[in-house]
Amino acid sequence: MRNKSIDNAIAWLLLFAGPFVTIFLSMSGVTDPVNVTKMLVMVPIAFCLMGLVLTQWRDLRAKQVRVVSMVSGLVALALTTSVVFSDAPLPQLLFGNYGRNTGFITYLSLLFIFFSASLVRQRNFSRNLLRALMVAGVVNVLYCLITLTWKDPLPWNNTYKNILGTLGNPDFISAFLGIIFVVCMSWLVAKSSNWKLRFFSLATGLLAIFEAKKSHAIQGLAVAAIGIAIIGFFFVRSWISNKLATIGYSIAVGILGFMALLGALQKGPFTHFIYKTSVSLRGEYWAGAINTAKDHPIFGVGLDTYGDWYRFERRPSSIILPGPNTTVNTAHNVFLDILASGGLFLFVAYLLLVALSVIAIIRVIRRQRQYDATFVALTAGWVGYQAQSAVSINQIGLAIWGWLLGGALVSYEICTRELQVNTQAIEPKKSKRRSNTLSGSMPASSGFFGAF
Repeated sequence: MRNKSIDNAIAWLLLFAGPFVTIFLSMSGVTDPVNVTKMLVMVPIAFCLMGLVLTQWRDLRAKQVRVVSMVSGLVALALTTSVVFSDAPLPQLLFGNYGRNTGFITYLSLLFIFFSASLVRQRNFSRNLLRALMVAGVVNVLYCLITLTWKDPLPWNNTYKNILGTLGNPDFISAFLGIIFVVCMSWLVAKSSNWKLRFFSLATGLLAIFEAKKSHAIQGLAVAAIGIAIIGFFFVRSWISNKLATIGYSIAVGILGFMALLGALQKGPFTHFIYKTSVSLRGEYWAGAINTAKDHPIFGVGLDTYGDWYRFERRPSSIILPGPNTTVNTAHNVFLDILASGGLFLFVAYLLLVALSVIAIIRVIRRQRQYDATFVALTAGWVGYQAQSAVSINQIGLAIWGWLLGGALVSYEICTRELQVNTQAIEPKKSKRRSNTLSGSMPASSGFFGAF
């Protein structure tokens, strides 16, 4: 039997962790006001969460969460082996590179957050988590609006000369604003939304996409486009009962997505709108990560140590672009970063963790056809994060939402599944009681009331 007070404590800590880690900055006493500070506040919360989870260790063997527990344990083991079998300095492996801080402790904390979120058994948790996301979203939307209309109130050493939000980089804030826009649009088109929520969603969403455009980073617009496509799928599926409409919509979106991908690769009619030189640069970084993984296939080179190997593993073409003196400490692709850092062991374990959320999405889609704003927002936001992570860096203030939303999807699927099972179990009992009543003698008063 689950302890409800422990469950409530886990839920509240998760709802606090997301916006707090995203918003928190320290402008004094540190040389890195973003990554170090976010790591320092996330790690204690994550370990507290895991401590609460372990007090209910018997529940981890339950059928509903057995697979989640096994996969999470596999990821933890793979993270550990990447440290044990690496020759890199232990402090670098544990805490990560300066300016990134995505070492063992950070990844283990993110795993604890995902695992804790997947175990919550409260029907309102996912809805409240989206509200917590909007708290961080509104803070950043207002902060960026002040920066654009007046000046940045924080004493940044802003070399980008652009909006940074509380994430310290135009690319990261652009992607985060794209996720906020997607959640707002999910609420805007829902029939269950009242006029206040619609007005809030429209105003916040428009400001978010405007600021994403002003960031001059394409990530936010890409996340928004992917999110709108997903929202459209659920909208069409719920409003038009004909399956051909859903299939036709999916094919059309697939074709547009394929053409957009070709445009990013300098092919097709969308090249002028999508391609940037940074795409070619990322191609070189990705190739370096793949070469690193080929030379260290099983356990990788160690967490957050890709930068130590880049010049050795890069392709000859990288001498031309980005140039012989260029160094990077990340592959600008979370999946390839994990492959190079932790080898196939960690890469496969991470893919299995991502697959848990994918399976949860598929199961809910198969069970229900109506438009569920909470589920749609969770799905669109999570997919948007995964798309961003395929072309960018695992920044802590942004990454926490990817892991939180992923765990929330698993939790949502289990909660709604249990609700459906309980409902189906109750209905036959009600029908049986009703049939027994009808088959028995009618009370004398029924003839009197039946006359009216």
